[in-house]
Amino acid sequence: MAGEIQLNSTTMATESSGTITLSNVNSATNRTNLGLGSMATQNANAVALTGGSLTGTEIDLKSSGTSIYKSDGTTAVLSESGGVVTLTNTIIKNIPVFKAQLSTNQFTTSGVETKLILSDEVFDSHNFFDATTNYRFQPTIAGYYKFDATVFINGSPSAFYLIFYKSESPFNQGATDFAGYYSNGIIGSTIIELNGSTDYVELYASQTSANGFYNSSTFKSYLTGYLISGT
Repeated sequence: MAGEIQLNSTTMATESSGTITLSNVNSATNRTNLGLGSMATQNANAVALTGGSLTGTEIDLKSSGTSIYKSDGTTAVLSESGGVVTLTNTIIKNIPVFKAQLSTNQFTTSGVETKLILSDEVFDSHNFFDATTNYRFQPTIAGYYKFDATVFINGSPSAFYLIFYKSESPFNQGATDFAGYYSNGIIGSTIIELNGSTDYVELYASQTSANGFYNSSTFKSYLTGYLISGT
């Protein structure tokens, strides 16, 4: 077939070198009739996703300059450049972190493991630390948490222990021996896996001085922690 065919009062079919061209065609209407959405008008190298979701799709961050943006498109939350993947504060701020310390000196009984009353909450990003009742860290996000603690004591102990408790059981302990010294401190750290529901962490200490107390003045006894890896 060669030449032109009048299809209706407004549409003409023209053939040239095996190609048929329709004039006065409503492209949007035809896409709708064919069940094609707006993706049909986008080039493969310039696709914009403005709705829906990606499931089971690999996103390549190996190419320099690749970024993942917030839903409103204003800020990149994950980006890659030169082989380095960077998280913005939008993601980093969702990592639980806290610090709690003694607000008053806490007197103890010699040789008795005592939980520190950490009622001075310096910061607590997710409100996972209870600084009013149980003085414990109990997150609702499962994962591995890094904990650091320092306990200062007055009372010339012959032995001095710092103990991390996980859900009422001793988990890790640090010890020092400062016989004859009136004021000293001990530093401890550990990594504890918490299930995000029932698990919690408390700070205990034990000393052998008859009149010792854990210090909250110049050198404050404290516990701090943060999530390092989810499970």
